[in-house]
Amino acid sequence: MLSPKPSDDIQDLISYLQQVTGQTKIERQGATDAEINKYLRLAREYAPSAKEIPPLLVAYYKEFGRRDPVLEMGGDGMPKIPVLIGIYREALAAGPEVNKEIPPDTIMISSPGLTGGRVLVYSEGDPEAEPQVAQSWAMDLGVTMAASFQNHLYQQAFSRGRFPSGGEYRGLSTTSLAERGPLREFAGQQGFVSLWFSDPFAECMERDDLVCLKMSQKSRDKIYVYLSGPNPATLDSVRDAFLKQFKMDTWQ
Repeated sequence: MLSPKPSDDIQDLISYLQQVTGQTKIERQGATDAEINKYLRLAREYAPSAKEIPPLLVAYYKEFGRRDPVLEMGGDGMPKIPVLIGIYREALAAGPEVNKEIPPDTIMISSPGLTGGRVLVYSEGDPEAEPQVAQSWAMDLGVTMAASFQNHLYQQAFSRGRFPSGGEYRGLSTTSLAERGPLREFAGQQGFVSLWFSDPFAECMERDDLVCLKMSQKSRDKIYVYLSGPNPATLDSVRDAFLKQFKMDTWQ
């Protein structure tokens, strides 16, 4: 079970990615300082009320701003700096009355996709607070994905490494949003340990037998629980334990 330390050093994230994906080299291409500065200038021009950009976001773009085959931070959306610059240029040229791409008072960090875009959302009550990461659907905000960009980045790395395409996994879902706390508590009773980048919006957990769990809310009315691991029989056993305790839909 890997337990990375909290860190704003992008090299620590890369090291964690290498461990969870089993890749000795993370193929990537960073954006130039000029591109990043242009993006930041346009973003602040569009949302002057947004405060400081998280330092880890800038470091992320320096390493992954032009090519990011591992994280794909926005799901099917693209976090590429040239794409984001183009979106901001069009938004600023159209003006706030016409633009329909970026929610007000947010910083866009990925282009729109089938699962929405991703934006940093700044707190109106506490402008100095760390911005959260949320879905965006044109001008509307969707669900909150993570309590901070740091958490979001590590949660995505965890998902890429522990839930790879073609891997063995099981899925559960419930429309009872009040079950989030009981689900987390029950997972702990089953031996799962929360990693530090878990938060009220996404839970990332592991067990000593290499079974991993991720719980998140991708829509306003449903909680998803994903299980992965090398042993199908073990996954079935864990899934069945949840089904005995909670009324949930399941697949695979």
